[in-house]
Amino acid sequence: RALRERGIDVKEIRIIDDDRKTIATALRELANQVTFVFTTGGIGPTHDDITLESVAEAFNCALVRNQELATRFKERVRDPKRQIAALRMADVPEGSTVTMVEFAPVIQKENVTILPGVPILMRNCFAAIASEFHGAPFFSDAIFLKTSESAIATHLSQVQANHPQVAIGSYPQFGDSPYRVKVTVDSRDNEAVKAAMEAISIGLQASWLVRPEE
Repeated sequence: RALRERGIDVKEIRIIDDDRKTIATALRELANQVTFVFTTGGIGPTHDDITLESVAEAFNCALVRNQELATRFKERVRDPKRQIAALRMADVPEGSTVTMVEFAPVIQKENVTILPGVPILMRNCFAAIASEFHGAPFFSDAIFLKTSESAIATHLSQVQANHPQVAIGSYPQFGDSPYRVKVTVDSRDNEAVKAAMEAISIGLQASWLVRPEE
């Protein structure tokens, strides 16, 4: 949601195992295909926190100790034995930039942004760098219908073919929903959204239309 609000289209989400080669392979593939790649999780002090070394492998570079991070972790963890584990988190892929956030750093290596996995930390860290990510805004509209998808499928296909600059989605609803289908239209061109919505509406029966709050 945060990316879409900034005009960035999410192309793919992967959930992968804690395996260095698997992570590195995925990063190499994605970093060459898209503008931005985000990782979440795997940057803590334990043996299974291998994201940083996996990023280093993906970019064929070494892990180097970031002294600012090392100082922070030493101040936070006073016990020398615990410091050994904590300082693992100060070793970042060579050439990375580090943005200091209150509870966890944001590490960026080329077009890969490395975020913590704990949801509240991830959100806070992303908020600290969100201004770096932006694109042309999206425009959206929706219509809610008391009919089945099969009743509108042909019509929607025709409208989509006639309006290739928009993306039309159809989402059936179940249970106690006041409508049976939600149809959405998305584009970076607001006039194109309006035109497609008008074309969709022309082919619908008035009795199908419903306000979701009804």
